[in-house]
Amino acid sequence: MNTVSASPSIRTRITLSIYNHRGDLVRKSIARNKLIHGGAEMFARLTWDPGALRPSHLVARFAESLGAANENTNLIEAEAQFSATINDFLKDGTGTRGAIRAASAGAPLIRDNGVVSNGSVTLPFRLSEADTVAGTYVPGTSKIYYLGLAAAASGAEPEKDLLTTVVAVDALDIPGGGQLGVDYELKFNAR
Repeated sequence: MNTVSASPSIRTRITLSIYNHRGDLVRKSIARNKLIHGGAEMFARLTWDPGALRPSHLVARFAESLGAANENTNLIEAEAQFSATINDFLKDGTGTRGAIRAASAGAPLIRDNGVVSNGSVTLPFRLSEADTVAGTYVPGTSKIYYLGLAAAASGAEPEKDLLTTVVAVDALDIPGGGQLGVDYELKFNAR
């Protein structure tokens, strides 16, 4: 799995769990990544501004192959991912290439250790083929190669999302009728 370490002030831990149609756990892994496009500032604002734009959606880029997922995007190499936008996920959403997008599956879990600046926030997401917003996700054929945490200006307009993180993952396949569970943890470290 491609991983990129996070900023020293905010670390990430992304737990990926694939469930089959019966809800049985099929695969579990951990990923880490960096924050982009002012993501660190956005998350830091959450500690003092309850009205701040906040991460609310997870978007997944899928295709039949890594090459097809990368084609005409800024997702090709880890360092280029810092230039990625929501459009890189939504681009060329035809056939079995496109994007899945889902809102948070529940309230964030906050562990503040006395103060939020030394704690963590975990955002839960559950993605399924029914959450496809571009292209057609086909279980067994389509694979997820990238995940992005986004702050949505409008829940109904994914093209207006602000992408705050991108992580490359190893060809995740959501089984037919199954789900991909993503628990996105942000750990804040006071300096």
